[in-house]
Amino acid sequence: MLNGKNTLEAVVGGGWAVGAFVFTRKNRISADRQALLAEVRITYTDNSEEIIGTDETWLVTMNGKYKYGDFYDGETYDAGLDLNKADWHAASLEKIKISPEITATYGALVKAREVMKPISCKQLNEEELIYDFGQNFAGVVRFKAKGRAGQIIIIKHAEVLKKDGSLNTELLRSAKATVLYICSGKDEEYSPRLTYMGFRYISVRGIKEENIDIDALALYSDIERTGDFSCSNQMLNKLNENILWSANSH
Repeated sequence: MLNGKNTLEAVVGGGWAVGAFVFTRKNRISADRQALLAEVRITYTDNSEEIIGTDETWLVTMNGKYKYGDFYDGETYDAGLDLNKADWHAASLEKIKISPEITATYGALVKAREVMKPISCKQLNEEELIYDFGQNFAGVVRFKAKGRAGQIIIIKHAEVLKKDGSLNTELLRSAKATVLYICSGKDEEYSPRLTYMGFRYISVRGIKEENIDIDALALYSDIERTGDFSCSNQMLNKLNENILWSANSH
């Protein structure tokens, strides 16, 4: 996979270590700031090996396309930003509060599973579209859109609606659960990577319905399903389905 000049790029968010945690929004539990620990192991044709680890020779910038990322508040992404013009500088070593044993992944990876298609799209007002995916789940939206450079698309998430058809975000307490996307002016294609949401409904502002094609991805552990249940009572079948979706969403 190595050929000529190669560049490895990593995007680092707050995650569980640095980002907000539980409803009290406590953060910086395991570290003081975002950091990257990585090794690139190269085996040459003569079976010799070279290990390139993260150190002060790596370059870092705080001016990437991802302007913000948090599990509770969402993500801000600037598609029009040119990384070649970003303020790159030498990385510094980070001292963390814990000394974990680093092992290979031993659990099932979280993967994109079902593609959730909206069952309806309603124009709530002149500026806002409301999409219904028909099912509460944990995941992220995914869209293709046509917009002008600098155009801002704002997507908010919620599990229930108010009587007037708008999102009920009061139940989210202080969580914003919002994706803000700044268009590049080219063909836009995007799905968040530093956050995920629990939702059934979304509101979309900043773009017309005909200029965006949106669906969503259900995210949960890639565990093999070994059994199933069904009976003649549809209420019990629905209860079983609700239990499965609840388990998937944790």
